[in-house]
Amino acid sequence: MQTEIKREIKIICDRIFAKQSSKKKVKLEHRSRIARRTGEPPKEPEKKPVEYINRHFDPVYCKRNANFLAKTLWHKVLIQEYRPKPAQHFQIDKTGGGKRDIMAFSIPDTALANVLMRRIRERNL
Repeated sequence: MQTEIKREIKIICDRIFAKQSSKKKVKLEHRSRIARRTGEPPKEPEKKPVEYINRHFDPVYCKRNANFLAKTLWHKVLIQEYRPKPAQHFQIDKTGGGKRDIMAFSIPDTALANVLMRRIRERNL
């Protein structure tokens, strides 16, 4: 079970990296379109460092420490001391106006939930 959790943590981190890469690619394409249209290079955007409320939301940290996180998480589950971290709550703007509430769970908690869901589903089939 521990290896499944470790594998799932890495898969989730890879998905996050792919999403970030895709967003970066779209921004570069947009900048190149602006440069072709205006004939001038676009201004460089401000680079803001990404701050996470907890390191368990950071995909770089989680991927590097996947083995340790999986081992600790599974040990806590076995001794019945596991408590998931509170979800991160934030709002994003909707296109039609208003705000949408989003709840994001930490990467290790999401991985554990995915593995358990998969195991229970296989058992019930």
